[in-house]
Amino acid sequence: MQVELFSAALGGPLNYTGRPMAQAHRHLKVGLQDYQRFIRHLFDTLSAAGHELSEQERYEVIGRLNTLTDEVMGT
Repeated sequence: MQVELFSAALGGPLNYTGRPMAQAHRHLKVGLQDYQRFIRHLFDTLSAAGHELSEQERYEVIGRLNTLTDEVMGT
């Protein structure tokens, strides 16, 4: 699901076939601090993984994922 999610959020080629974000995360009660921690870890991982992404590209990835914040947090 993560591969599909990232692919879909970044414009493909895969489509996300999982449950809607709000439904998939409702039981987890993800708060703002939880989501920010995930984003921080993701940014650090993208930085350290040896991928050839510039800082700007990493911020663009985060920006696209941030469009899902309300759904993940149920707000």
